[in-house]
Amino acid sequence: PSGAGKTTLLHLLACALEPTAGQVQLDGVSPWSVSKGELTRTRQNLFLAPQVPPLPPRQRVVTSVLAGQLPRMGLWRSLRSLFYPVDIPAAHAALVQFDLADKIFERVDRLSGGERQRVGLARGAVSDASLFLIDEPLSALDPARADQAMVTITRIARERNATLVATLHQVDMALKYFPRILGMREGEILFDQIGRASCRE
Repeated sequence: PSGAGKTTLLHLLACALEPTAGQVQLDGVSPWSVSKGELTRTRQNLFLAPQVPPLPPRQRVVTSVLAGQLPRMGLWRSLRSLFYPVDIPAAHAALVQFDLADKIFERVDRLSGGERQRVGLARGAVSDASLFLIDEPLSALDPARADQAMVTITRIARERNATLVATLHQVDMALKYFPRILGMREGEILFDQIGRASCRE
């Protein structure tokens, strides 16, 4: 349910929040026990997609998508990309996967809520992260688009041998697309079970 702690958990995994109790470990290492430089390098391997993507309204879709590459860009290349996108083919390929190729040069404020959510997910397709953290990716999508999004993000994770953690209210979708399901309430894990997806792999 809402307020169970799902988003907080994602922010802990994204090294955006430091735990006040217990411990978070990524690859067996606590990110809060390492140097700032090592923490920065750890964050470069993470991709966090919030439920409401932080997309500047006047920005072009192509620029918003390529923001998924920013953790790996140097300062000069990232500044240049704000004025002239440096990898339009990568942005186009990402948008194709979410059926948004025709919106590549649209302004973000001209998109519907569902289109903005898919643009936020397309950022992950251009990222080379090894851990994808996706918060409520289906909240603004109709059933057909929701299935398309789930097929796409799970395929991307498999192809890259990346870990994908997503929060969902839709239990049926979680069971359908994920090999492992955790149920939460009030910050506690209520159940931990195998999803139907694991039977297909």
